[in-house]
Amino acid sequence: MKATGSSRKLFWITQKWPLPADDGARRATFHLLKGLTAQGVDIELCAIIPESESHDSTKLVKSLGVRTVHVIKRKPARHLLNLLTHPFVPLTIAQFAAADVTRQIQTALGDRSSETVVVFDGLHAASSLQGKLKQPTVYRAHNVESSLWVQGARTKRNPFAALFLRFQALLMRRFEKQVCEDMALVATVSDLDTKNFHATYGSNFKTTSVPIGIGLDTSKERLHFPRSRNILFIGRLDWPPNRDGLRWFLENVWPDVIKTAPDVTLAIAGAGDGEWLKPFLGMANIKFLGRVAEVAPAYRDAIASLVPVFFGSGTRVKAIEASSFGRPCISTAVGIEGIGLDPDKNYYNVETKEQWLKVLQNLSVADAKARGNSAYELIVDKFDPLRIAARFLVDLEKALGN
Repeated sequence: MKATGSSRKLFWITQKWPLPADDGARRATFHLLKGLTAQGVDIELCAIIPESESHDSTKLVKSLGVRTVHVIKRKPARHLLNLLTHPFVPLTIAQFAAADVTRQIQTALGDRSSETVVVFDGLHAASSLQGKLKQPTVYRAHNVESSLWVQGARTKRNPFAALFLRFQALLMRRFEKQVCEDMALVATVSDLDTKNFHATYGSNFKTTSVPIGIGLDTSKERLHFPRSRNILFIGRLDWPPNRDGLRWFLENVWPDVIKTAPDVTLAIAGAGDGEWLKPFLGMANIKFLGRVAEVAPAYRDAIASLVPVFFGSGTRVKAIEASSFGRPCISTAVGIEGIGLDPDKNYYNVETKEQWLKVLQNLSVADAKARGNSAYELIVDKFDPLRIAARFLVDLEKALGN
């Protein structure tokens, strides 16, 4: 599918370095940008990264096909100082809204014409220039950010921690609503998220659903299916929905799995701070892979992917990714939200400890393979990055009145 022929250029601002694409947000960005540049779209990438983080701009240009990369350095988070000096700015937003970050981005953007569209990839990316530009702007929304704070507050037993998170949710809600209303277009990751955005923030902004594309050649992994009952968890280890869900699983489910299904093994892979995992890594039948350069080998050795996610919004990239490798998810309904998987055909739905145990005890290689193949057939066209990118371009022109 070819590009629309639009003469517009995209100035794409990300809130992290896109490589390696080893967590959900990075994979989502990577595949959408690849899909756009593969169709000849002219993109300048502007990445906001910690000032101490190393980067390879040449490799990024080659990997993504973007024209150039602007590197924006931000200072380390000083949460206590930000709370004292900017008490009504959402805690995680403050470091991205700093004056020096804004100045660097404005310098990189320069005096580009209105034919250039500025895309904020993630809410934090929008914090520095939101409402300050003459160019049309788009918000690429990975989830309803304020809902993560609300749901996180519900999991806290400490009333003071819960109160703090609810206050942050209110601040984030106000900020996110203003961002949506300032944009020419809000590009969500699913139809469900589009509904959630309008239900939360009203109808005073335009939206389109731009699913997360997965452009992987997985034929080798789909042809090779293990005979052993190996399962995989892959995801960012310090993202609260992942961290809390995996911790719950290891505390409440895995000890009984070891006793009743001793041939089942679990591999854990992911970037981010995984210090909290150390007490669990001595448990039987667990292999810790850490940050993996390529995800294919991890999926090749597994017959199913574990998604113990109990809160959050957006689309789970790891569920799409697992399906693309022909591996079914063992997941809560929240964990496969926005994808359209069927618990009777192409994934295992589990919500309670008893359901988790039953599925893992009875998990068969043949059934996992059949469900994995069904999942692959479901997502292969729906999440094709070239089709998704082309639709995004069409919807962008409509939003801009062309």
